Amino acid sequence: MSEHVSYEMAFGAYRDALAMVGVTTERRCAGTAVSAARIQLFASMVRDPNPSYWDEQFAASTWGALVAPPALLMGWPIPPWLPSGARPVPSLALRVPLPGTAFINASNDAEFLTPILEGDRLSVVEALSSVSAIS
Repeated sequence: MSEHVSYEMAFGAYRDALAMVGVTTERRCAGTAVSAARIQLFASMVRDPNPSYWDEQFAASTWGALVAPPALLMGWPIPPWLPSGARPVPSLALRVPLPGTAFINASNDAEFLTPILEGDRLSVVEALSSVSAIS
């Protein structure tokens, strides 16, 4: 029987969160390559008819392959459950000790220098750049 894996958020004082500003994670690699199935499932969920996601001939002639929507890519490197029992490392956003009992808000900036295409393998490095004061 497999063990349940949970991603519990860290809670603490504002000063605890400030102490983490500047923390950078090690590079994590996505478990699978970007796939047409996930591209089209995401585009279907948000009802995006962009031919770069649906039309293989159009996408190949324009980009080289189907393109992954940028919003989909934010979730791609989330570590999956693995049958080996290896414990996935949660996102840095969940490890910042914030006051209160709920995750309120987080934002991120991502820069994609080239289109992410079907077949690409992704990795992520996270860095905590700031923590806003409670108002």
